[in-house]
Amino acid sequence: MRIKKYLAKTFLEGKLAIQNDLGEEAIILSSRNIQSPEGENLLEIVAALDESTNLNIRPIKDKVSDTIQINNNAEPNVNHNDNAIGTTEVYAELSNLRLLINDISDNIKYRHSGSMSSEFSKLYKLLRKADLSEEFSLYIVNILSRKDFTKELPELIEEAKVLITKEILIHEQLKIIPNKTQKIMFIGMTGSGKTSSLIKIAVICKLLLKARVLIVSADSYKVGGADQLQTFASIAGLNFRSVYNGQELNSLLKNEKEYDFIFIDTPGRNYKEEQSFKALKNLIEMSEPDQTMMVLSATTSESTLTDNLKCFKSFKPNSIVLTKIDECSTIGGIVGFLAKSKLPLIYLATGQKIPDDIEPADRNKISNFIFENSF
Repeated sequence: MRIKKYLAKTFLEGKLAIQNDLGEEAIILSSRNIQSPEGENLLEIVAALDESTNLNIRPIKDKVSDTIQINNNAEPNVNHNDNAIGTTEVYAELSNLRLLINDISDNIKYRHSGSMSSEFSKLYKLLRKADLSEEFSLYIVNILSRKDFTKELPELIEEAKVLITKEILIHEQLKIIPNKTQKIMFIGMTGSGKTSSLIKIAVICKLLLKARVLIVSADSYKVGGADQLQTFASIAGLNFRSVYNGQELNSLLKNEKEYDFIFIDTPGRNYKEEQSFKALKNLIEMSEPDQTMMVLSATTSESTLTDNLKCFKSFKPNSIVLTKIDECSTIGGIVGFLAKSKLPLIYLATGQKIPDDIEPADRNKISNFIFENSF
């Protein structure tokens, strides 16, 4: 049996190479996506041709439907070798089909790359691989190609980073205002990382700004929600209070004037429900926060983030805390949302460690996260 490995840009190109070299009776044993030393995305295809026997192994040109038809018409009494050959046929045909589907998918996703020069084609594929929309990717490539058509890929990537993050707003970091207690409220859907982000930011303010900090839990909805926050506050050496409604929160804020920051945690709920919406609205009206930080998870799709923004828009958030960046292969898919929202980013949460895994929002960091796993 002859076994050979082939490298090709597309499945069709590899299939033709196998047919020309081994003939149409060859079968594909395996395939995988690899990168060449030059960084080019290629398919590695392993094919084989059995020259020693005349076993009826399905050739590479045959279709899956032919195999199914043959199996349906097969004699019921077959020996072990026939079963093994049949299994090989099926796996070979499925491998062919999977490669063909992947090739078609890539052709659709990167369908504009064929009309571009080599370097711009590579850039376009990187942008799409980073989950930037087709429209935005083409916009970036078009702008850069007008500026200089001769630049190499590394230069194009650096310029693309600037263009991608140009429309993203960055919020000024928290700082102490003399003789003023700043009330900072955190809002967000269930599972967005709201409570852990509050704790991280509170600890940073205490350690870096030497601020006097109070944490208030207004989460009477989640079982153990206030207890969890109190445990975190105790470990971090932060003062803690708990309230159950807007009236209690209003009374507490009137009496606590010796702090630089009061961070207010709210219930993580579905605020599309009228009852939840009214409860949060009451908390905001009774507390009149100086800042309202909307906490969003980077693992959420752009369409869901847009829905969340519509839901929270009436609460007038001032900034966005983007969490769970470490759980994403790339955050390119939400860049469009960040630009469209017109709300500034203030913090990026990159893990669960307190307070280590949070950092001030920065355009360079955002662009690096976008391309981090795209090469």
